[in-house]
Order: sequence, then structure tokens, then C-alpha cells
Amino acid sequence: MLCQEIDIKKIIFKIDDDEEPADDFRMDELARSIQQYGLLSPILVRTRNDGRYDLLAGRRRLLACKMLGWEKIPAIIRDDLKAEEAIAISLTENLQRAEPAPIIIARNMKKLFDRYAEIKKLAEILVLDPEVIEKYLALLNLRPEFQEWLKNRLFPTVADSLALLGQKVSSPEEQKKVWEYIVGFNTFLQMEVIEEYVEEPEYLEHICDEKVGTSFKIQACGSLEDCGHLPGTYKRLFIDLLELARFKKNFDLLLEGWIRQMEKSK
Repeated sequence: MLCQEIDIKKIIFKIDDDEEPADDFRMDELARSIQQYGLLSPILVRTRNDGRYDLLAGRRRLLACKMLGWEKIPAIIRDDLKAEEAIAISLTENLQRAEPAPIIIARNMKKLFDRYAEIKKLAEILVLDPEVIEKYLALLNLRPEFQEWLKNRLFPTVADSLALLGQKVSSPEEQKKVWEYIVGFNTFLQMEVIEEYVEEPEYLEHICDEKVGTSFKIQACGSLEDCGHLPGTYKRLFIDLLELARFKKNFDLLLEGWIRQMEKSK
């Protein structure tokens, strides 16, 4: 391994659809840190046939140094790596960077899996439990819009539930049907319903009726009147309770206004 300063303009790196855009705030923070303390960890590159370099690890560090106007950057040159080893390092770097969304991790894992075709081998490379890898890969079996939710972090706490849904339910239509029923449940109950649904798919509504009293998030319904997954026997009760809560909130605001007006008139 050789560490030396190389010309930033000669470093090549690709940004594909499976990479998240760099967070501006974090990039500014990193640039300030590098400006104050220097680059504590060199980037990792591999020499190309044309004399330029492929970036293997350190994309955020490279971008931060570009922001600072650096023309050269310290780099460890790994020309000893085989092509597949270089790809593995580059993808592993993606997985470890700044808490990527679950679907981004899954898509990067799939690239490695396509190369090695073995969960066990992939687990050794990434130093992860095989079950964890299977969970991530299962996310790729989900409907496209579910994958977009995960990419955009619209439902940040339900990756486990969606992974199980991807593992247990292959039909996109069935996935949508099940999710519409369980979206308001907590993660534990979502996973319970999915497991029970696989055993008795014709009893999905009954299964949810049994769970609904245990833990249901009303705010996940959006409009209760149009809530398709909330059992009808509970919908009227929830609507009445919500109206009562709205009335109390409005009354409290009105009362506060009266008190302020009375204090001003004194």
C-alpha cells in the first residue's frame, strides 16, 4: 500500500441511483472539521490504465476537500486489489456511510450478492449475521412504492415489518392489501399479523380485529372517515373520540383568547 498526495482532478467516482445525495449540513460540518484539523483519514483509490484513479472509499471526504478548494488530497493507492475486491470495498463503504436508508443498503448488498451468489460469503465480507443480510435483501421483493418509502424515509421505523412482508408475501397486490390493514399497528403487531396472515390469508380482517384494541396509531390513518384498514366496528368510536379531542382543543384556544382580551381590558 502506498499513501501519497494525488491530483483531485484525476479522481473518478460514479454516483448512481442507489446512492443518497450528500447532506449539505453534514458536508459543511465535515469541511469545517477538515479545514480545522486536516484530513485525518486518507481516501482509498486504485490506479486506472489511463493514469487516473478510481475512488474506492472516501467520497464525502473527497467532496469536502473539493469544497475547500484543495487541488491535491492524501490517498492510499491499492493497485494490489483485484477488480472484484475493489468493488467489494467500494460497496462496503456505501453501506457504512452516514446511516444510509435501508433500501440503499439492500441495493448495495444485492450488487455484492450478484457477484458472490452466497449469503454466507457476503456475511463474511460485510461482517454481518446472514439473517440480517436476508432481511435487507427481502426489501427488494417489495412493491416499488414501498421501496420508495424506505428510500425517502417516510416510514423510518417499519423496515423490519416491510422486510418480513417482502419475505412472506410475494404478490405486490397482496402486499398492498396487508399493509393497508396493518399500517396503524406498532412494529411488533405488524409482524404478528403478517405471520398469521401467511397461515390463514382468508382471515386477515378477523386477525386485525383481534389486534386493534391492543395498539393502534390513530394518526397513521390520515382521514378516519376514509380509513380503509380500520375495522368498521371501531371506526365510529375513533371518529367520535377524535371530534371530542378537536372540540376540547378549540375550546381551550378560545378560552385562552378570552382570558388575554380580559387582561388587556383591565
